[in-house]
Amino acid sequence: MAENHLLKPDNDLLTEEHQTNRWYYVLCLLVTATFLLEGYLHSYTIGLLVLAWIGIYRFQFKWDKDLKVALFYAGFYGLHIMGTLWSDNMPTVTHDLESKASILALPLIYIVFTSLSQRQVEGILTLFVGVVLTAAVWTLGKATGIYLKTGQTDQFFYHELGGLINMHAIYMSMYVCFAILILLQWLVSVWDKHGGLWLQISLIVTVFFLFGYNILLSARMPTLALCLVVFAGILKVFYDRRGLATGISIIVLTSGILIAGILLSPVNKQRYKEAFNGQSVDASRDLQDGRTLRLMKWDCCLDILKDNWLLGVGTGDIQDNLDQCYKAKKYNYLTDQDRHYNAHNQYFQTWLGLGIIGLLWFVALLIYPMYAAWQRQYYLHLGFIVMFAIVCTTESTLPVHKGVVFFMFFSMVLLFGKVPWPWRNVHV
Repeated sequence: MAENHLLKPDNDLLTEEHQTNRWYYVLCLLVTATFLLEGYLHSYTIGLLVLAWIGIYRFQFKWDKDLKVALFYAGFYGLHIMGTLWSDNMPTVTHDLESKASILALPLIYIVFTSLSQRQVEGILTLFVGVVLTAAVWTLGKATGIYLKTGQTDQFFYHELGGLINMHAIYMSMYVCFAILILLQWLVSVWDKHGGLWLQISLIVTVFFLFGYNILLSARMPTLALCLVVFAGILKVFYDRRGLATGISIIVLTSGILIAGILLSPVNKQRYKEAFNGQSVDASRDLQDGRTLRLMKWDCCLDILKDNWLLGVGTGDIQDNLDQCYKAKKYNYLTDQDRHYNAHNQYFQTWLGLGIIGLLWFVALLIYPMYAAWQRQYYLHLGFIVMFAIVCTTESTLPVHKGVVFFMFFSMVLLFGKVPWPWRNVHV
């Protein structure tokens, strides 16, 4: 995208583009720095990016091949707008369109602004790791302080741990898992460049610290997704270096550490036991284990889709239909105390709201970047999308602003930022 400007020998134009790129980079850093802050602050940083687009380019577009990618994402947002035509709950419609606005805005912004350099993308990713690491240290410190005062240990696990910074454990785990992927790519790059021993040790220690923290968060599906992606990456790294046996040994060691962490943590032990030995829906309508609750939700999803598989129930009416089904089937825990549980599966969630076209469009939004990343050997991007797609099987990731921005922001950064495997110009 920047090449079109470089064809013009106007020094003023080059200076202007450099300034634009710098401010664009600063705003991206600001978005990254606010991921774990209050939601409204994060929304403001996205708003600043939009204002920069308006103020600098005045809604201009670059009519090149990248526009097709942006329109592909924008079309998904357009389906949500169309879904309002057969929705009755307009307040929910407004909230949904607002929370998903990044699906429309971020792709358009990224194709208009000057492309971020590889060094700038690495700066964004490094800052994200720093933000996640700071949050992990802060919450553990806060949990320790509570333990010293009260003797309680609940705050070291699951929602109680994430809740110390007002984060849902699943989203916090997704952030931590992505930070681990970034660190591992960095580690491979340093290793390939025969970098300093202390840097390698620091990266390894940080990875193990975040991995342990993620075990405390007790989020099963992000952890499973992380392991699948990391194990595949380990096999590739060591296969390329003709050390497959070493790679398999590392996988076995890592698996042992994970299993030990699960068995030593009462919360983890109980949650994984539920995943494999959950009661049937009929036998445990009032229980709270995650597997049973998801089976209840998916049962209602399938019931609703029997009559609404083509067009869905509309952008704003998903929750109303689910709540009605929960009550009709006497799934008491899902409705008591004014609870409103979503589908806990983004594929069902999208299908319920937008019909079969919306579901296929969403799947295409995952498959296309996977294919593009594989073709270009941008394996960090590939790992990010695969991990997100796996988590979507047990979580509705896009109804929440933090989930939407996480997916869209890093999808755009990694798609247009061009971070190869491993980082080519890493300084060690």
